[in-house]
Amino acid sequence: MLRDHGLESFSLRALAKAAGFSPAALYEYFDNKAAIVDAVQDLVDVELSTALREAAESEPPGRRRVTAVLLRYLAYAKENREEFLVLFSRLGSKAQSLQDSPHQPFQVLMAAVKDAEAEGDLRIRDGMPLEGVTYGLWAAAHGMAMLQATYLQTFEADFDLVDKWMLIDFLRGLRP
Repeated sequence: MLRDHGLESFSLRALAKAAGFSPAALYEYFDNKAAIVDAVQDLVDVELSTALREAAESEPPGRRRVTAVLLRYLAYAKENREEFLVLFSRLGSKAQSLQDSPHQPFQVLMAAVKDAEAEGDLRIRDGMPLEGVTYGLWAAAHGMAMLQATYLQTFEADFDLVDKWMLIDFLRGLRP
């Protein structure tokens, strides 16, 4: 339903009908509409994290792995627009800091950045925490993804190529 109609058109009544339940029966499983959306967010978080892990495993540790993870993030957003928007446009993170973020896609990216630094293929400036560098990379890719999923969704442009060039150039700035 979310894929076809988006979060704005999502209703408990329509969900119940599609699932063959009465609207009241849904309350046996979920407290309210927000709980259903939370469950969908959790599923999308796992699905996106799995896609990012697969991208990470496709490259050896280093900047190429980080690039692969970021490009897969962008591809996921493009291929799964509504799910991506549900994951990132409704609720804030439950974490209080980046360090204890339960957000799995962030953790996958941070592991790739950490591995790239350990391999000597990426330099983190003295005093900059690993979480900060990861946040900067995530913010760059996420900004691209959100612009393409919302404001620029009708543009005819080769975003895939531009995204790749920009991320590669961004990561060049972090090489030793």
